[in-house]
Order: sequence, then structure tokens, then C-alpha cells
Amino acid sequence: MTMIRNETEYRETLRRLAEQDEHIKLQTEQLRQMELSKDEIKRVLDPVRCFREQLKEEVAIYEELKRLRFQSGPTT
Repeated sequence: MTMIRNETEYRETLRRLAEQDEHIKLQTEQLRQMELSKDEIKRVLDPVRCFREQLKEEVAIYEELKRLRFQSGPTT
């Protein structure tokens, strides 16, 4: 897992999260059309979902650090 270091990386990670959401949605529909079972679909999508969860963790950590910095005020 990489660490988000600034607002640019934060926005990029949010964009990637949105892309992952869309990718999962489209791929789920394609797999359903192929008549795969729920277990087969889960097996195919688990790596993508795992990657998405890692991105969500990175965002949560960055947002928490940002919130803590804001509460404690600027450092000098």
C-alpha cells in the first residue's frame, strides 16, 4: 500500500476509486450475461475489490491525518 502524500494524490486516488466502482459494476453485468454463478463472479471480482479496499484505506488514512492536522493547527 502506498501513502497519499498531498491533495493531488488524494484527488487522483478518489478518481481511481470512482473508476474501480464503474469497472466492478460493468464487469459484474458482463459476467452475469455470461451466466456465471455468484461464486464464480465473486472469484473473478475479488482481486479488483481487494484493490479498491486498499484505495479506500489510503483515502481514510489521509483524511484522518488531514483532520488531525486541521484540529491541531499549523505547525511552525
